Amino acid sequence: MRSVIRWMIVVVVLTIVGVIALWPRERVPATPVSGGATPWTLEEPGRRTAPAPDDAALAGLRQRAALQPCPAPPPDAPAPSGPLAGITVPCLGAPGTVDLAAALAGRPALLNVWASWCPPCREEMPVLAAYASQQDAVAVIGIDVQDRPADALTLLADLEIHYPSVTDPQGSLQRALQAPPILPISYVLRPDGSVEMISPPRVFRAPEQVHQSVNRLLEPPQPVLRAHRQPGMPGMCTVDGAIAAKRQAQAPRPTARRALAAPAPRSPALRTPPATQSRSCYKSGNPRRAR
Repeated sequence: MRSVIRWMIVVVVLTIVGVIALWPRERVPATPVSGGATPWTLEEPGRRTAPAPDDAALAGLRQRAALQPCPAPPPDAPAPSGPLAGITVPCLGAPGTVDLAAALAGRPALLNVWASWCPPCREEMPVLAAYASQQDAVAVIGIDVQDRPADALTLLADLEIHYPSVTDPQGSLQRALQAPPILPISYVLRPDGSVEMISPPRVFRAPEQVHQSVNRLLEPPQPVLRAHRQPGMPGMCTVDGAIAAKRQAQAPRPTARRALAAPAPRSPALRTPPATQSRSCYKSGNPRRAR
């Protein structure tokens, strides 16, 4: 009798476990970002693969979507570098493959990772298309992940999005970008091949937001000015040799007339203590009086 009860308990537990394992899961929103927009987490972060495009089956959808051609390297392009170098992926809008690092070498670009099943991606795409149409915009390249190419082309056609997109069937670009399991997410590709994620991840609501984020990451880093003691000169602080030399050249110097007009020293008995001299210590470009 006891063995029968035990087996019944085992069967019930296994049934519950099977129901939980097969129960459909929803994508859980990630932490909200600025503007109230919320990226979505990938349903299965570990699964990076997707069906490769079937050129014959996608011919009609590609004609309807009318995507711009995927970038190609110019004859005088520099050698590709950075984390994307050597990675070749299929072009979504036309047959063939593209090496983004080689095709965009020496040029900046905005890489947007998206999927057709991602609602925030659909909201963001028209904003990216509006940004891409501006004269001072960098190239916008979409990276469709964990998606069916037919679904991706259908969405692009419905939204009338025409900037180029590639697919990432094996997840090679995602791994190279070290992409977190959220969508959409954007990266700025610099002319030297380095890539930086726009952080914190956000869903763009206006082309101006895209413009500001891209320009911020393309600006050259500002030099950090650090004060340090000048060897052999106690009490003097300099930012660097060039700035110190400039300040020294600009500092007022006593003239010969002032030197001649200086009073003669008094006798030791009548000499008064000299006035306490002050010195300036320049640190990070700001003068600080030191006693």
